[in-house]
Amino acid sequence: MKFSIVTPAYNEEDRIEKCINSVRRQIFDDFEMIIIDDGSVDGTSDKVKKFTSIDERIKLIQLSENVGLTAAKNVALDQVKGDYLVFVDADDWILPNMLSDLAEQLNNYVDIDMFRLKGRKVFSRDEDPAPDPDYEISLSTPVDLIRENKMSGYMHNLVVKNSIVQSNHIRFTPGRVVLEDQEFTMKCMVYSSNILYYTKKNYLYFQRPGSLSNNVKTEQIPDIIECATNVYECAQNRFTGDKLHSFRDYTIIKCNQFLKAVLRDRDFPPEQVKAYMNTFFNKVNLPFHIRAMQSLKLIPVQVAKRVGF
Repeated sequence: MKFSIVTPAYNEEDRIEKCINSVRRQIFDDFEMIIIDDGSVDGTSDKVKKFTSIDERIKLIQLSENVGLTAAKNVALDQVKGDYLVFVDADDWILPNMLSDLAEQLNNYVDIDMFRLKGRKVFSRDEDPAPDPDYEISLSTPVDLIRENKMSGYMHNLVVKNSIVQSNHIRFTPGRVVLEDQEFTMKCMVYSSNILYYTKKNYLYFQRPGSLSNNVKTEQIPDIIECATNVYECAQNRFTGDKLHSFRDYTIIKCNQFLKAVLRDRDFPPEQVKAYMNTFFNKVNLPFHIRAMQSLKLIPVQVAKRVGF
């Protein structure tokens, strides 16, 4: 089997049929779609069962209670059988040529470990645009993507070899709410040598009303720095020298994101900022300290004053 499509769902009764139908309409038909109903209290599972009864490629895992998005996806990762993993959210949909385009590129390029894709944001569930005629395609390495700032934090931008995920036991960090997808993607990048940067927009990402804000809640701010630390520790297991330094550059970007989130959130305790930063510096083993970061303007002046760096 070429592709395993992973779709977590929680109370998606009104949206999941469009998602499933878009998968069933794929030109390339060598796939399975694993839908994890994460303890829905509506008719999500009943909608899915209508498809499992007529299409053996559609499979349902029904959880007895809501365990959260990361844990639900981990359940699916223990079941997948395809050569490559594709992630489709239950309220999104894909164009009919998505899997066939991926299969074509797998024939054009030798031993692709991972795809870095791009999705197309839509604001109406009635939109079904034509395939994207203009796109970029290039063979890259993890270091290339970091240096060119072409990483992504969305699961729909990732297609990865199942063997990489399983042999290195890459899983979503349970309970992670912020950057959980980016942490998983970056860990996959660590173990990928050949990455195809392929921006044909065959994935339609539905932007729900009211979901435009990217503000991080106070209790979620630590997720940012913990993501950076976990990715770097993963990279340390494989890389040294310049390659490891590239992942360290990524962690510094996340560190700055953490500090800017602290700056916006007046409720985050200053003493916790210092504690998280000290842990970060010890684990990442950066060759300079907080004062140096401040002088390089990697720490906002307002944060430094508030925390007392």
